[in-house]
Amino acid sequence: MTRDTNDLVAQYKPRLLHGIRRGFGDYYDRLGLTAAGSLVLASAIFLGMAIASVFHQIFQLPVAIVASVTAFWFLATYAWAGNVLVAHRIAYFEDPSLRSYVDILKEYGVGLLKLAGVELVVSAIMVMDAIFFLAQSSSALKIVGTIVTYMLLLWFMTMVWHWPFFITENRDTLKILKKSALVAVDNPLLSLGALVACALCGALAATGIAIPFVIGGLASCIQVRLHRECLKKYGFAEDEPEEIDNAGWPTASGPPHRLHPRRPG
Repeated sequence: MTRDTNDLVAQYKPRLLHGIRRGFGDYYDRLGLTAAGSLVLASAIFLGMAIASVFHQIFQLPVAIVASVTAFWFLATYAWAGNVLVAHRIAYFEDPSLRSYVDILKEYGVGLLKLAGVELVVSAIMVMDAIFFLAQSSSALKIVGTIVTYMLLLWFMTMVWHWPFFITENRDTLKILKKSALVAVDNPLLSLGALVACALCGALAATGIAIPFVIGGLASCIQVRLHRECLKKYGFAEDEPEEIDNAGWPTASGPPHRLHPRRPG
């Protein structure tokens, strides 16, 4: 790492509100595409719920629960990963399109299954442990349950970075988990802010009014932009101007024309 890069890392601080604002900008600039991505995720969620209903009619309760959660998780994760790929291509000027939802299976399919499987197993174990210990009458076990709950929150904070790293780290599951944990520990407030922002998008979508427009597209754009803020802190991404030329969407073969370079400070 060069001296200049060290200076950049020492000076740059990730900006939560800036990342959220740029995420809103990406979402709005490609509203048709991001709304379509939200519909893909909403459709995957509804399909998962329909499959779960069928499983509960066919299998006994324990098997039905496991099969339903697994089907729902992998369908929703596929759609979410597709949204993140679209958001990444928007943020990095890589000519985004609905083909991303084919690419996420064609180019990332095996890695997607591995990472989604790890997330499902770890999340399920920690949620069940937290519920079990908190439900006990013993004060000591309740303390254990509280500790597990805090660990679960930290795990959710690392999950915020899983899928952006999934796109940038060539589907290497161990590297994704390691870097996500390091970023979450090194940037706890930013990670918590990113988690809250995504949760708020989900809460807004839960009203039923905004689900086709918010649940996937906006949350993924915010997540990718905040991830980029982290990469800028460590010198793996460059800062960019507030405005770019609006003459047309740039292609992946060349960078956009900058109107105004960002002023220092």
